[in-house]
Amino acid sequence: MRRLVYIAMIHDTRQTDPEGYAESFSRLSTKGKEVMSYLNDIVLPRFWEDVQKYIGRFAFDKMYIEGLTWMSDNFELTARTYAERGDALSQIVLDLYHNGVIPVQTEDPFVHKFCVGIQRSGLPANLPVETVLSVIKEEVSDQEYKYLANLCRGEAVVDPIRIRDRDIALRVSMDLKDGETGILFLGRGHKANEILGAIDPEIEIQVYKGSNPF
Repeated sequence: MRRLVYIAMIHDTRQTDPEGYAESFSRLSTKGKEVMSYLNDIVLPRFWEDVQKYIGRFAFDKMYIEGLTWMSDNFELTARTYAERGDALSQIVLDLYHNGVIPVQTEDPFVHKFCVGIQRSGLPANLPVETVLSVIKEEVSDQEYKYLANLCRGEAVVDPIRIRDRDIALRVSMDLKDGETGILFLGRGHKANEILGAIDPEIEIQVYKGSNPF
């Protein structure tokens, strides 16, 4: 049996994008700042405490983490650095690592860079796939182009989240072996679990269904 525990994360943008968070926070009304402070100081800590209790019942072999596009000897150092800054996810990941859980490259670096670039570019949300692929074809390697084209297959417009989810689902499907239990940390709004269930129904997917913090 292959099993995957799926954690739909609430991102702490104070850690993932401190400059962007500071700018957004400064533009909020007084009430908005109160709500955001409540989210950061009450909701997020409670959410991660519940996640930590939930995953404690499993013995994991591997972990997959949104945005993990590389693997190196610096993994532990990077996780510890963010954990010391107060990032709850990094602390959980560090604890899992110290317990022998193997971190696995979760996203293709080119695909991740391409999709995040589209999201941050301010371009229209309905860009035709054929147009985008034709524009970048001469700018990337044949391997990168073919892999991205495969991820976009069947889609009329570019959907960065769906492209990334397909990439993640394929990677988990190929990496998770019989008898292994993995854990996937992925932000809310992603649907990689649904795609994975469709392409690899032999993986038992358990979605964390904690209480809704909102």
